[in-house]
Amino acid sequence: MQKDQFLNSGLLKKYLLGIASPIECAKIAALLEINPDWKNQVDMLENKFRHWVKAQNCTFTKKSQLN
Repeated sequence: MQKDQFLNSGLLKKYLLGIASPIECAKIAALLEINPDWKNQVDMLENKFRHWVKAQNCTFTKKSQLN
């Protein structure tokens, strides 16, 4: 699998959302072991996703407190 395919795959999206199966997680782990330079990119995407989720939670909380 090429890096662009990996980064844009549904598999990576499922992994970042925490809904990947154990087999899919193992596949990602294997791909990252074979291509260790990809790990930094995955870590960066995961951090961006976590930040986005926190921002959405903050926005949701603020809106719900207004009601």
